[in-house]
This record gives sequence, structure tokens and C-alpha cells, in this order.
Amino acid sequence: MKHPPKTWRDDQDTTHVASWSRWRQFKASLGSEVRWKANRSIWDLVPIVVLGVPVLVAMSSVVSAIGHLLGFQFGGDGDLIMEVMRENPLAMFLVGTFFAPPIEELLFRVLPRALGKTIRPDAGPMWALGVASTAIFALAHINPDNPTFPLPQFFAGLVFWAVQIRFGFLGSMALHAGFNGSLLLIVIVAANVLH
Repeated sequence: MKHPPKTWRDDQDTTHVASWSRWRQFKASLGSEVRWKANRSIWDLVPIVVLGVPVLVAMSSVVSAIGHLLGFQFGGDGDLIMEVMRENPLAMFLVGTFFAPPIEELLFRVLPRALGKTIRPDAGPMWALGVASTAIFALAHINPDNPTFPLPQFFAGLVFWAVQIRFGFLGSMALHAGFNGSLLLIVIVAANVLH
């Protein structure tokens, strides 16, 4: 039996089926990253946040102090953040604690992991992808008007990646929100005490 000659339309249909299959695989990977891990209890997250936030704050402080001693200027979003903080500290606290962490976790942890799982479903923790995504996360915190070296954000991002692997989106978002909230509270209190 002879097969009919292949046409342009046949190639298009094959490509369409393959891309539709990849899209379904990506949606499934994205869903698996966003959902709470089934083998975890919500109570497993409590020690991660309760112990993780002070450890991250201390780590950021130590890295920043060492960097300042070595002549580096560490920090983040810089002058704009401080200006908004002076004008409306409550708004800054709410945005930094409740608005930014879910968006940043989706962009820098969930989406890269879902794309990685779509390309290589058996990939595991994907640490190389985590380091690359975390580097982009850290660079996103640089203020172009006052460039700083975002090493504290890089280390925190790696911790968020590890928590994302173990607990999923809710875990990394909770730790990220607790970390941001703690740092913002420290800065708000320090600014009010010093002024």
C-alpha cells in the first residue's frame, strides 16, 4: 500500500499536535509547582518560616557587613524604596510583604521550574536553572540610579529555590513574605528611631 505524498498541511498538523502536547505538559508542570505538595503537612512549613526568616535576615546582615568592609555597596532597590518608605511606610510594608513575594516567586521560581519540567520531566531539583533564575532575581533588585551588588538577594533567592523544591509555591512565598516583612519592619523602625 502506498502512502499519499506528504503535504505542507501534514507537517503543520504534526507541529500543532506536538506544540499542543507541550502546552498541556507545561500547564501540568505549572500546576504541580503551584499546588501544595501532597506529602507535606502545612505544619511542616511553620519551622521553615519561623527559623528561616531570622536566619535569612542574619545572613543578609552578615553578607552586607562583610561586603561593606571589603568596599562593596550591597543593597537592593535603593533610593526609590527609601523615598517611598519615608512617604508611606505602611504602603511599602504591604507591597513588599504581600504583593511582591507572590509575583517574584511565580516569575523566578515557579515558571522556571515548570519550564524545566516541561523540557526535561525527569530533571529533579534543577540547581543550574535555580542558580540562573536566582541570578536574574538578584539583578532585578539593582537600582540603576544607585547600582549595588545584590549578593544578599542572590543567597536569599537560592534559599527560596530550595524551599520551592521541597514545599512548592506556598512555602517559598511564605518564607519570602516573612523575610521581606522582617527586613521592612527593621528598616521602618530604624528610620523612625534615627529621625
